[in-house]
Formats: sequence, C-alpha cells, structure tokens
Amino acid sequence: MHSTTYTATITTGVTDTSTPPVALSAPVVWSFSTPVPAAPSVTYVNPGNTSSGVPLDSTISATFSKAIDPATVNSGTFELSDGVSPVSGTLSYSNGTLSFDPDDPLTHSTSYTVTVTTGVTDTSVPAVAMAANKIWSFTTAVPTVPEVTGKSPASG
Repeated sequence: MHSTTYTATITTGVTDTSTPPVALSAPVVWSFSTPVPAAPSVTYVNPGNTSSGVPLDSTISATFSKAIDPATVNSGTFELSDGVSPVSGTLSYSNGTLSFDPDDPLTHSTSYTVTVTTGVTDTSVPAVAMAANKIWSFTTAVPTVPEVTGKSPASG
C-alpha cells in the first residue's frame, strides 16, 4: 500500500551455517516508506482545446496518464456544457480513455466547455485523485449558408 511506513526486523534467532551456529548479536531493525503515486492527469483531449469548426456529431474524449477507476467516471465527474446547461449523453471509459457521445447533435456555432473533475481517481489503494480539474473548450461548426442555384420558371 502506498503512503505507508513499514518496519522490518531481523531477530537474534537468525544464525549462520557454522557449527555451532552463531546468532546475530542484536536485532537489525529498519523502516521504509512507500511513495505516493503520481496523480492521474488528462494527457490528450478531443476535440482539442480552443478548436473551432467541430462537427456536430463529435464524440468528446479525454485520455488519462494512467489507469482510472471506471466507477469514478460518471455524470458527477464529467460535464459538457454550452454555457447554459449540461449536454446529456452516454459516458464510457475504456483503455485509458473517457468518451462522451451526446444524445443529440451539438448546436452549430456554439462554444462548449468540457470539465473532468478531481473526483476521477486512479486504481491504486488508496486511490489518488486528479490534482486539478481539466477544463477545455471548443466551438462547433458554422453551417454552410444555403445558396439558390437555379430558378424555375426563370425571372422575367
């Protein structure tokens, strides 16, 4: 277990292989501590931070620096918002990557913010949480303006 101090002891009951055996003259005692593992972090996001022209049917994803406890990837630790309200969708985690598929296409020409919170933890015991929220934003594509290419009957 990490973040723990252990004490090891070799007692005077330990002997060498000579005849007659010779025991340690005194117990040997030492301590050591296990380190705290590095906190998980988000190392890659899609769409990228400040991206523009993002397709309306995009899957939002975040890749982590280490294995994450899947039970901590949920609507309380992930949010996609248009600045007014959260976007509903399906959240999943597999092979180090969180993925979010919105229930409906995103709204065009809209700025979205994605937040992954410090409620996300790794799989160590005890678990280590992200040190800080990961927040990024992107803007969806501007639709192409329709253009009239022909008229029937012709003017005139």
